[in-house]
Amino acid sequence: MITDLSAQVNTGKIEKLLDIVQQLPGHPGFNPVLNALGQRIKSRVQLGFRNSKDPWGNEWSPLLHRDGKPLVDTGRLRSSITYFHPDQSSVIVGTNLDYAAIHQFGSDKIPRRPFMPLDENGDAKLPDNWEKSVLNAINQHIKKATSNAN
Repeated sequence: MITDLSAQVNTGKIEKLLDIVQQLPGHPGFNPVLNALGQRIKSRVQLGFRNSKDPWGNEWSPLLHRDGKPLVDTGRLRSSITYFHPDQSSVIVGTNLDYAAIHQFGSDKIPRRPFMPLDENGDAKLPDNWEKSVLNAINQHIKKATSNAN
């Protein structure tokens, strides 16, 4: 279970589209769309590790004590990013590594290198392009469900 650092995505636009999905004749439930949403957000988080950038496109502070990219010394943090949906209406993306929050929020010795779409208070805040990707996944699900209903 992901307990240490996670983002639960739940926005008004997304909720409205999920309501539409629920009303479609013969819809298979939210699992397919929630899996698509979780995978999209997980992929974007992992892309940040590859590019050494936060979710908003800002470069992470460079390393001072070793060569290479920040946060990818062993790849353990990057590969720990996962998602699940505890119910039929939300998806949680995160990691259970105890040191993840230190890198996300920084400390007096470690600079802040956000890799999750969280604000300074730890609340989920999807960048515009991430939100568009999530909405696109829901729209694809709606199109598929409506074409199967005809």
